[in-house]
Amino acid sequence: MTASELVDLDAGELLVGYAQGAFSPVEVVDACLDRIEATDATLKAVITVTGAAARAQAEEAERRYRAKTARPLEGVPYGLKDIVATAGIRTTGASVLYDDYVPETSATVHTRIDDAGGVLIGKLNTFPFALGSEADATFGPVRNPWDPERTTGGSSAGSAAALAARQLPLAIGSDTGGSIRLPASWCGVSGLKPTAGRVPTTGVMPLAWSLDTVGPMARSVGDLARLLAVVAGPDGVDGQACDAPVPDYVGALEKGIAGRRFAAPAAWFQDRCDPEVVAATEAAAEALVAQGAVRVDVDLPQVALSMPMGWTVMLAELGSAHECHLRRIDDFDPAFATYLRQSDFVPAADYLRSMRARVVLQADFKRAFESVDVLLVPTIGAVAPRLDEMTVAIGDETVGWLEIAARNLFAFNLTGLPAMAVPAGADRQGMPIGVEMAAAPWREDLCLRFGHAFQQVTTFHRRRPALGGEA
Repeated sequence: MTASELVDLDAGELLVGYAQGAFSPVEVVDACLDRIEATDATLKAVITVTGAAARAQAEEAERRYRAKTARPLEGVPYGLKDIVATAGIRTTGASVLYDDYVPETSATVHTRIDDAGGVLIGKLNTFPFALGSEADATFGPVRNPWDPERTTGGSSAGSAAALAARQLPLAIGSDTGGSIRLPASWCGVSGLKPTAGRVPTTGVMPLAWSLDTVGPMARSVGDLARLLAVVAGPDGVDGQACDAPVPDYVGALEKGIAGRRFAAPAAWFQDRCDPEVVAATEAAAEALVAQGAVRVDVDLPQVALSMPMGWTVMLAELGSAHECHLRRIDDFDPAFATYLRQSDFVPAADYLRSMRARVVLQADFKRAFESVDVLLVPTIGAVAPRLDEMTVAIGDETVGWLEIAARNLFAFNLTGLPAMAVPAGADRQGMPIGVEMAAAPWREDLCLRFGHAFQQVTTFHRRRPALGGEA
């Protein structure tokens, strides 16, 4: 196979090819590294390339295949959002404050993927400490492979862009207010925010501890299942990681969705959406019904509280997490410094009210999931904006992107529910549109089943951007 064909394979296809001897981990790693070299001067998706170590890991993977001791992700290249600690490898947080920081120990997710045979080929760009803007130019901004004049969104920007550009097949992102799902949707890839506590955050730089989650990103839902199976489960260190049983995520994919119930609530979730996004969401609902799923209606009367609550909680916890750095606030990246200053003006009473109100929001969703297995909503109401404008079109109206950025996302962080973004179409200019599938606590398997069923009858996740003159 050519290098272009190799980088287009997902992890499941790579594992089959390795086992059959059709190609080798070294060939694939070299193809990915060459792809990074060819595309990243434009995209800025990768902060640190780990080429020499990756080739050594690939050689070890080849020895394991010959010895028939291959592990679950043996030889599959992956990248980590650069807030994930990697022992002996620079971990910058995409901030000037940590430009030369090299951790002594690795985050749990890094250790688990390495132990499963994954090959780390790069640390991926993000907003500083996972919150900022495209104006923070320390390592970015990351550019969208579908149109380099547009944003990827944030904050798992490098993870989404690297996947879409075929620099690698698997990535880890983090999600505090949509930071996996938003860039996944704008880059035409898939991303899963697991249930809070499903994946340990040990060794991951915090943003807001009660909202932070770590999760898989990939081009296919099948690959999300493979990666989640490796990183899920408590580690004995993260006190918020729960000892809930970890299902067979990959096996669940084949169960289908016939007879399963879902809802596609329009109120709030579609109120600030461009008509093309609404049409893509409705088409996704029709595709699920065509596979035997049953569509019903649910009511979520308190969901509008999620935006003010989400920003209040995130800013308050951000201020606490970074209090030790306040003396260096002038050294911070400008946009992050602005958020840090704003955190000083969040009254403790507002934070406590928001934390108490989370149970009201959770009660809404608990009632909904007594009637349905999955909720289907637009991930975000518009396609990715131009970097020089950062405004989006909602029908005939133009609004700032932050007005809608977390609108359909924060609720699932505040409630701790699993939520997954998958590609569901494109606008008239070819920019990706995504939908979001959410389920009850610990039911990532249902999100994955619905997403996989959708991808069995659609090809949106197979679309490839024409980057660097490619057809």
